[in-house]
Amino acid sequence: MLLMSVGVLCATTAACALTPPMLMLIYWSAWLMWLSHLLQPCDVPLETWLGMYLCYLTFMYMWRPVVFQTGEAWKNLLERLNPLIALGLMMYGRGLLMKSKTCVETSPSLVFFIRWFSALALLLHGLHLALVCTSDIGVRCLLLLTRRGWLPFLAEHGRLQGAPEAIEAMEVVTYSSAFGDSEELLDAPQDECCICLESYSKDPIKVIRKTPCGHLMHHECLKTWLEAATTCPFCRGSLLQS
Repeated sequence: MLLMSVGVLCATTAACALTPPMLMLIYWSAWLMWLSHLLQPCDVPLETWLGMYLCYLTFMYMWRPVVFQTGEAWKNLLERLNPLIALGLMMYGRGLLMKSKTCVETSPSLVFFIRWFSALALLLHGLHLALVCTSDIGVRCLLLLTRRGWLPFLAEHGRLQGAPEAIEAMEVVTYSSAFGDSEELLDAPQDECCICLESYSKDPIKVIRKTPCGHLMHHECLKTWLEAATTCPFCRGSLLQS
């Protein structure tokens, strides 16, 4: 267990030591390696896998924020699954590398590059996935504390830090304006507060706030949430308007 902890600490330190220019250099080196080995023989499709991985990486980290600027549900789901998908692609590449028998002789530079490149990518994607899982667990814990009424106590004693004043900049909507004008069921927002899980129709006179990311929550629930967090409990988007 001690050796495992030391290994994780060393891996995290090594990943944090990589600066954005270094990562971009590795990224462009991978493209050059792929282009230079397109026509070289290999008993497993390592060059095809590398090209698919680089295209996926380019879309997710460079072009997706430009092409899809709105917060559709599928986009939020893809963003949350992204580290898992990338990790799966990299593990598939490692599997191809292990199955290869003659590629080390016909394309030695490609095999050498993919060995250390895939090891580095596995480390980074693994840390990203761990961070996402930790974030989800943290949000669920905060939701549980809010529903049990413990969050205000912790915030009052300085255990948590948020931005409750940010709620004043958020739009106030009424129950009738939010749900009464929806002609189609698909256009209607979720008919319950994601914090307290109470239906808005149960008490229509309660004040409802609309977050910058477009989600509805009870004013009091959201105010309590903001005492400890500054991200949306529904989509993890920032609740601080610039």
